Amino acid sequence: MLIRLDAGFELNGASVENLWQAVIAANRERGTQRILAVGEIHRSMSVSEIFRSAARPLTAHLFGLKLALCWKNFVPDADSRLFQDSARNRGLEVRYFENEPAALAWLASGEPAKPA
Repeated sequence: MLIRLDAGFELNGASVENLWQAVIAANRERGTQRILAVGEIHRSMSVSEIFRSAARPLTAHLFGLKLALCWKNFVPDADSRLFQDSARNRGLEVRYFENEPAALAWLASGEPAKPA
């Protein structure tokens, strides 16, 4: 599944919940387990929102979901690693990428997530 975000997309608690709703619906309707999200984002999330967003797929039983995040001009930081680690602890594989071809190759592979 491809999620293409508009330029300047504001990543916050509410917008992340909307994204998870789309992922959950795709999983239920089509069994989608591999997600590529691309775009240019602006993040305005507190640590507690980041932690909650990583827990959201757990409530929908999305164990084994593979999520590739390809954000333009984004450098993973401590907050993004918190999301990645929290998601991994809940049975999701998350990885950050600089380009779509690398993200697609990882999604197609059997390779597990590794910290960016």
